[in-house]
Amino acid sequence: EIARLSDAVENMRSGLEIFGRYVSKTLVQQIMRSPASSGVGGTRREVTVMFTDIEGFSRLTETMEPELLTSRLSRYFEALGSAITANRGTIDKYIGDSIMAFWNAPETDPQHVANACRAALQAAAAGHALSDKWRQRGRPGFRTRFGLHTGPAVVGNVGARERINYTLVGQVANQASRLEGMNKVYGTEILASGEVARPTSGLFVWRHIDRVVAVGTTEAHDVYEPMGENASRAEHAAFLAVWDKARDAYVAGRFEEALAGFRAAAAMREEDAPCHVFIGRCETFLREGLPAGWDGTWHMDRK
Repeated sequence: EIARLSDAVENMRSGLEIFGRYVSKTLVQQIMRSPASSGVGGTRREVTVMFTDIEGFSRLTETMEPELLTSRLSRYFEALGSAITANRGTIDKYIGDSIMAFWNAPETDPQHVANACRAALQAAAAGHALSDKWRQRGRPGFRTRFGLHTGPAVVGNVGARERINYTLVGQVANQASRLEGMNKVYGTEILASGEVARPTSGLFVWRHIDRVVAVGTTEAHDVYEPMGENASRAEHAAFLAVWDKARDAYVAGRFEEALAGFRAAAAMREEDAPCHVFIGRCETFLREGLPAGWDGTWHMDRK
């Protein structure tokens, strides 16, 4: 009887360990402590959501065997996922080549906004390191885009009685996805909302990229790019001073001054894509005139 009991305990331990690879280990522990929490339903709370996507992934699938692609995606997900979970994030799901993750659930995390920002920076660095290794071996690397947003959502078990999924429901997820897509417009890697940047301004160096109205929406949102953690502030100070002055002129409609400022910023960092985006806008405005009702807000015409 003792042997059978020992085998049963070992089988349960192994089963829970395997189960924890499919869903968050924290969620598994929560269900074990309180089986009633596995029912359909959820709670409303503030969460921070991250969406990622690989640039040009569809083209890669056309040139790579499915087995090799699966192997490389698994290594890629492991590299990014480790940064997410190390910073208390919950990976909601893998969607093709994308990751959806969130913070402040299932366990509460008072520092969820900062932890999500740190995870994005570390995940981007891990992605760079992995891609550099692949390129040294003559293989194409992955370039990842990230979107971060904070807001209210209902977090819990969604689905039918026979099959449920622990996830979140709310506009916060849609906005994080839109921010990820906006990287294509600005040539950036990580974009976050003002709701993420403002409360963490003392922990990270943020660049105010733009104020935008996304496609299919009417509300304007501030968009920021994290340049690094606070320790790197001195490294970016001179560039950001020039950038911010140029943006102030741009918002005020002084496009000649703004153009000179963005060109000066581009001279400091030649590969900086947002500088060239705004140089192009200023040149267009100087050629075609001040847009009617201009208040510095950019209305997106594509996702």
